[in-house]
Amino acid sequence: MKPDVKKLVDLFADTATRVKLELKAKGFVLPVAHNGGIKFKHLWLKRNDYGLYDIRNLHNPKIVYHKDVGAHKLAMAIVIYDGFRVKFNLTEIQKLDNLYLHHANNITIYNYHISAAQKRGDDVKEGIIRSRIDQHEYALNSIRKSINHVLDTAEKLLFENK
Repeated sequence: MKPDVKKLVDLFADTATRVKLELKAKGFVLPVAHNGGIKFKHLWLKRNDYGLYDIRNLHNPKIVYHKDVGAHKLAMAIVIYDGFRVKFNLTEIQKLDNLYLHHANNITIYNYHISAAQKRGDDVKEGIIRSRIDQHEYALNSIRKSINHVLDTAEKLLFENK
């Protein structure tokens, strides 16, 4: 590394450390990376072997608070709500997550069938499957907006707490 670049990288690292300490002194606790996941207060968000997210106790990973959350944004919102010990509607978040997983899974399956139809040269089947994907993508877009709203609400709690 060139001396100027190394000096800039060191300055950035020093600034980041100083900002983190200042925020901590003012009472802000931000989610940070930890062992392949994200930690926030006493919670640890980590992806499991199935590609879904588990929310565990940071100090005792055998304690699982929430298991198999599909959307990472919803999982992070749950972590923020639980970290601040704020009541929230878990059943609504689970319904939203189940809808998200349903439509995302169907899109994945239909994409596989499209590639199989393309290999066979079956244009009719490919067109039918593409119309089905369009329905699921349309539904998934509105679900993503709802998921973003849930996360935005949780982030407001995170940044307006102090």
